[in-house]
Amino acid sequence: MLLALPLVGSLLTINLALGILNRSAPQLTVFNIGFPTSLIVGLILMMVLMTDMDSFLERLFSQGIGFMQGLIEEIAPLN
Repeated sequence: MLLALPLVGSLLTINLALGILNRSAPQLTVFNIGFPTSLIVGLILMMVLMTDMDSFLERLFSQGIGFMQGLIEEIAPLN
């Protein structure tokens, strides 16, 4: 959820702006402009978000492994 929220929020904003553009200028075909714009912005944002993914996944996996280790120690202590 934390990784997808910036991408989904920006694409929602783009689609909202294109909807307003479609209402204000109906003779302009928004499909010809909107699809490539959403595609390009989505790909650029994915490239930007992928640079931070390694630290996010490292923290996520270390928290998961720590939780599993604590759970195993609680269930079957070594003492």
